[in-house]
Amino acid sequence: MTRSSHCTPAAGRGQSGHNRRRPALLNARRTFFPILQRLVEDVILVRDDEIRAAMKFLLTRMKIVVEPSGAVAAAALLSGKLPKNLNWAAVILSGGNVDVEQLATL
Repeated sequence: MTRSSHCTPAAGRGQSGHNRRRPALLNARRTFFPILQRLVEDVILVRDDEIRAAMKFLLTRMKIVVEPSGAVAAAALLSGKLPKNLNWAAVILSGGNVDVEQLATL
């Protein structure tokens, strides 16, 4: 499992690891980052090609159009990056905002 290089060290220091010059985003980070610290055990990274493969699988096998950001969890599952000791996993698929030309390149 690969950890996110930009959030793990900051999380270890109890910080969000983001630029604090954006007040609107900072307020959201102050609200949500403590929740993430409490509930998230790990971060799994997937590559662009794994996301494209997941999108293609979802489109061709399940007839579901999912935008790239909505296919990230499926990409982690389909590429075998989830911990092997899981008995089950739920994957949320979201968004259908995909350009027709982008679909053609899958």
